[in-house]
Amino acid sequence: MKLMLGNAPNLSMGSSAQIGSILLSRHYASRLAELAYQRGFDGYLLNFESSLPGGSEQARALAAWIVLLRAELHTKVGSHSDVVWWGP
Repeated sequence: MKLMLGNAPNLSMGSSAQIGSILLSRHYASRLAELAYQRGFDGYLLNFESSLPGGSEQARALAAWIVLLRAELHTKVGSHSDVVWWGP
């Protein structure tokens, strides 16, 4: 959840999105994209090994945050970048 919520106290309208009752932040998505750019890699492989206690709303929020991460990567790294994710 920390990755999705990001730097919550300092959110501005342009850096967040609302999914149901969950406010998403671009903060860590942007930081991860910048790290990928600086280190010369093309994306991330995400593995989620635990259930989401927030149910379907939290699953939709996670999927939306991954879309944010993918968009940040495309902006900073290029259109060839990608995010692959799976869970149990």
